[in-house]
Amino acid sequence: MKKKSTFEDYRRALIGVGDATKERILAEADKHLDAWQLERLVRIAYPEPA
Repeated sequence: MKKKSTFEDYRRALIGVGDATKERILAEADKHLDAWQLERLVRIAYPEPA
């Protein structure tokens, strides 16, 4: 049985990857996480410039 991915799994997957990979990770996360968690991941993937 395949383990269900968690918010932390997706968060770790976003570290150090390019934009195209981030988009694929976020698309997959969208299938498994609620809206609040997905919003947090988007902010982690694309932080606003300081």
